[in-house]
Amino acid sequence: MRGIRQRREPGYWPWVQVVRALRRAAEPHEWAAADSGTLSALLGESPEPGDVFRLHDAVTSALVTLAHDRPVVVVLDDLHWADPSSLRLLDFAARHTWFEQLLLIGTYRDVEVDASDHPLHPLVLPLVAKATTVTLTGLAPAEVAELMVRTAGTDPGVELAADVHRRTGGNPFFVEQTARLWRSSSPVSAVAPGVADALRRRLSLLPSTAARSSVFSAASSTSASRTVVTLAPPRRPGGPSTRGTPRRGSVAPVRTCPR
Repeated sequence: MRGIRQRREPGYWPWVQVVRALRRAAEPHEWAAADSGTLSALLGESPEPGDVFRLHDAVTSALVTLAHDRPVVVVLDDLHWADPSSLRLLDFAARHTWFEQLLLIGTYRDVEVDASDHPLHPLVLPLVAKATTVTLTGLAPAEVAELMVRTAGTDPGVELAADVHRRTGGNPFFVEQTARLWRSSSPVSAVAPGVADALRRRLSLLPSTAARSSVFSAASSTSASRTVVTLAPPRRPGGPSTRGTPRRGSVAPVRTCPR
């Protein structure tokens, strides 16, 4: 279940989607055993309980009950966009489900959340400390070709796929955006708007001195001519800074406890 980009959705929105999915998947008698009545408040079907512990316990107890007879996997996507309450509930569930057939998976962009001034930074760190963390790497050239076929509906061929792999580093989002441009007869050397926005966000997390330099051309002597070099924003005094350099996102299973 996805986090949110904007603050139009209510708090706990990822968990609202999880509970709705659980209710749809469960048999009537299973849901009757799992629902303590508090879950309806989370779904907006009754007044809020007003007790955060009670709500966290209700969701966790429902997960434990439904995982008693079969394994349950909960995937919370884009946690870097989640509200703080959703992360606190995830932490509560992770700390109280050690022995159940339950797998909690959270995905997030570490390049964003690792910034010390990110509002979710202090909430993500404890989760990562308890988690088995898997850092995603880029796609291989053959996988880039496969994704381009799925996105554009046409086989790009070995040479073009290799060129796209070199330009994107195998980043699936960048590959998809490039494939859509290619499908519209644009050259793969063009920079899609979505890619440009993503790169600007990442550059904005760097110290101003690093952002002014050719960050991407410095990564490889063969990449100096890439169009993305021109995306470096102008100097902004007092701009935000972060530790380290941009990295690809991470998948962080909060706990893996097969029975």
